Amino acid sequence: MCLSGHRKYPLGSHTPGLRLRGLEIFTKAIDFAGDIGLRVVQVMGYDVFYEPSDDETRANFIDGLQYGAPAGLDRPV
Repeated sequence: MCLSGHRKYPLGSHTPGLRLRGLEIFTKAIDFAGDIGLRVVQVMGYDVFYEPSDDETRANFIDGLQYGAPAGLDRPV
């Protein structure tokens, strides 16, 4: 499944509320994929889309991936 919600709610955003919504979308997508038997959730490979990218947004993006990815460990996602 290709997850496109992170364009509007990027994991790397400077805005904490956008990052939190992005993490919620990420974990819900993993849960949904597990529920319907999908093995892969493709996350966009950019930190932000509608705002300038910098060291902080890149670090936020990596933190978001590290937070969200373990949600798939208890499922074959």
